[in-house]
Amino acid sequence: MDKKKLGSLVGLVGTCGILTVAGLGYFGQDQTNDARANYALESSFIRQVDGQQDLQEKDQAMTLLDQAPVTVEVKKAGETKKIEAAEEAVKVAKKVDKDKEVKEEALPQAESVSMETRVEEVPAPVEKTVDPAANDKKAAEEAAQKEAEKKAAQEKAAKEAAEKKAAEEAAKKEAEKKAAQEKAAKEAAEKKAAEEAAKKEAEEKAAREAAEKKAAEEAAKKEAEEKAAREAAEKKAAEEAAKKDAEEKAAQEAAEKKAAEEKAAKEAAEKKAAEEKAAKEAAQKDNQAPRLYSLRNLTFHGVIRWNGYKFTYYSQRVLPGRGLRIPGRHVNADGFVADGDGYIVLANSAPKGTVIPTPFGYWGKVYDRGTTGNHFDVYTR
Repeated sequence: MDKKKLGSLVGLVGTCGILTVAGLGYFGQDQTNDARANYALESSFIRQVDGQQDLQEKDQAMTLLDQAPVTVEVKKAGETKKIEAAEEAVKVAKKVDKDKEVKEEALPQAESVSMETRVEEVPAPVEKTVDPAANDKKAAEEAAQKEAEKKAAQEKAAKEAAEKKAAEEAAKKEAEKKAAQEKAAKEAAEKKAAEEAAKKEAEEKAAREAAEKKAAEEAAKKEAEEKAAREAAEKKAAEEAAKKDAEEKAAQEAAEKKAAEEKAAKEAAEKKAAEEKAAKEAAQKDNQAPRLYSLRNLTFHGVIRWNGYKFTYYSQRVLPGRGLRIPGRHVNADGFVADGDGYIVLANSAPKGTVIPTPFGYWGKVYDRGTTGNHFDVYTR
């Protein structure tokens, strides 16, 4: 039942009671009826005031419940409590009405009055009647007990709502704290991931730079080595070219020197041959090799001394002289071994090729060793 309807009902009941009692007193009830009417009026007024206070307290409790910022479930529970409180107020109002009816039944019934101002005699009150004060006190105690129980229930509901609100706020704070922690953890993870990514990028950059530096150093080193190799090859080629030039020059100089030497030797040989030929011709002209002794005189005497020379002989049959490589070697008409130029073959310590006159009619030339000084061996047949 709505609170406003409940308050109107209680007020209507109280107003009816007041008007009824007032009408009885107005038409000339006796003192007893006046006393009872006054008592009923006071009781009705008290009940009305108490009912209004109860309604005000209910309204205040309902206002507190309505103002409490609770969740949908708590609001539903509050509405249920309001409905229960309204039903309890209706029960209290019905009980009050019932008590009022009991009290009115105990009072003498007033007959309908006319315009004449008179009142029927009221029969004497029955001795055994219910004490209205006791009923009112009991009803008031029951109403107070119920009100206390209702207030306790309201306080319990408010406490539970507050505890539930506190739990919800704690859960909300815990959820917010957990969300903040998760957010902080997420931010920390993102920060760590960003730092690791930055670190990895820096390491990759450093590795790339190191690789590029190493490649540049290796390229520079390779280029330097190639340059050094080229310079060494060029130097070696230059040295080899210089050496070859020097060798060619030396070879050319040696060839030229050899040619010059050979030319000089040839010229010297030609000159010597010319001189010998000239000397022979001069000797023959001057008769420096006279035919004083024959081969028979030499073999018979064994020794011929002439012009400061000592001549002995060697027969080629005894001493063949195969080691003597004499150009044009032969035995001449007088039996002496001679060369192609007609010189008879001599052996002495003088340089080979030395030419001397002999008393055998021929010039002699040294071709072999065997005697020394002025002693000459003559080769014969």
